[in-house]
Amino acid sequence: MKITGVVVGVLVSTAVVLLVTYGLGVSFVLHPTPSENFNEGLLIQQDVIRKETTENINDLKKANKDLEGKVETLQVQNSESKHKEWNAISSGCGDWLKSCENNCVQTSTTPIPKHVHFVSLNHPFSFMEWLAVVSARNKIKPDKITVYTDGLQDSCWWRRALPYIDHQIIHTLPGANVLNRVGIRLVEHKSDFLRLSILYHSGGIYIDSDILSLNSFDPLLKHQMVLSEQCGSEVNVALMMSQKHSCVLCRFAHLSCKNFNGGWVTHSVGALSSFVKSLDKERDDVAILPWKSGFHPMCYNAKGLDELYTKDFDSISGYNKTRIYSVHLYHSRFESQQLIRTKVHIFDWIQTSKSLVALTIRESLPPGFSQQHLHESQCTDIQLPD
Repeated sequence: MKITGVVVGVLVSTAVVLLVTYGLGVSFVLHPTPSENFNEGLLIQQDVIRKETTENINDLKKANKDLEGKVETLQVQNSESKHKEWNAISSGCGDWLKSCENNCVQTSTTPIPKHVHFVSLNHPFSFMEWLAVVSARNKIKPDKITVYTDGLQDSCWWRRALPYIDHQIIHTLPGANVLNRVGIRLVEHKSDFLRLSILYHSGGIYIDSDILSLNSFDPLLKHQMVLSEQCGSEVNVALMMSQKHSCVLCRFAHLSCKNFNGGWVTHSVGALSSFVKSLDKERDDVAILPWKSGFHPMCYNAKGLDELYTKDFDSISGYNKTRIYSVHLYHSRFESQQLIRTKVHIFDWIQTSKSLVALTIRESLPPGFSQQHLHESQCTDIQLPD
C-alpha cells in the first residue's frame, strides 16, 4: 500500500509537473513576452504612421498642385492687368498702336514739346549718360527731362542726375518681349520700341543717352516730326522729335513693328529709311536733318570715329560747330577711351584735346568740375547752373 501510494504520489506529482509545464508552454504560446508585445505594437504603429504619411504627402502634393495653378492664374491675371496699364510704355507695339490711326493728329500748329526723353536700360547710369543729361539741360533748356529705366541705374552719376530729371521705371512684361513670334532680347531693340511709344504719348525730343547736345533745338520744333540722316541716305532713330499723337509717327510705328525679325536695324534704321521715301511732302511735315548737322556729324565707320575722338576739329573741313545740333559719342568707343586713358587721364584728355568729343564734353561740364569728381567713391554733389 505504501509503495502504491508512493507510486501514485509520484504519478500525481509528475502529472502536476506536466500540467504545469504544459500550462506554462500554453501560456508562453498564447501570451507573448512584454518585449515581443512592444515590438509588434511598434511595427503596427509604424505601419499606421507610414500609411498616414503617404496619405498626407499625397494630400500635400494635390494641395500644392492646386496652389500652383491658382498662383499661375493670379500671375497671368496680374500680368494682364499690368500689361494693360503699362502697355503704352513697355512696348512700342501695344494696344495704342491698334487705335492710333483713328486717334492721331495729322496736322497741328502746336510746336513739338520741349520735353527731352532718355532711355537707360540694364546697366548703372554712367558718366557719359550724366553728360547727356547735363548737355541737354544746358543747350536745349527743356521744360522737362525724363529718364526711363528698368530700376538698375543706381550709381554715383545717377544720384547726381536725379535732382534735375523726372524718373519713370519701365515694367518689363512677358507680353512686351515677343513680337512677330520673335523674342525682343536686346535692350537696344527694346529701347527702339520704347522711344516710339514715348514720343507718341508725350511728344518731345528723344535722344540716345550717348549723345551730347551742342545747340538749341528751338528752330526744329515747328515741324510735326524731325529726323536725321546718318552719313548718306539712311535715316537713324538716335535723335527723333515728334508732336504728341502724330499720325506720321503712328504710321512709322506700324511699319517698325511689322518689320521686326530680330535683325539689328531691320525695324529701325532700315524701316525708317524706307518709310521717309513714302512721305507726302504736302501732307507730312517732316524735317530730315543732313547728317553733317544732325547728330554725328561724322560717319559711323572707322574713319569717322577716329576723326570724332582724335582729330583736331578745326582741321576738319566742311563742318560748322554752330550748325551741329548734337554729337554721338558711341558708348562703346567712349568706354574704351576711358579704359585706355583711365579715369585720371581721361580728365586731362578732356581738358586738352581739340577733338569734337573733348570740346563738347568740356562745354558740357559745369563750373567747378574737377578730376576728383570722376572718382565715384567720393560722389560729392555737383551743382548745375540754372
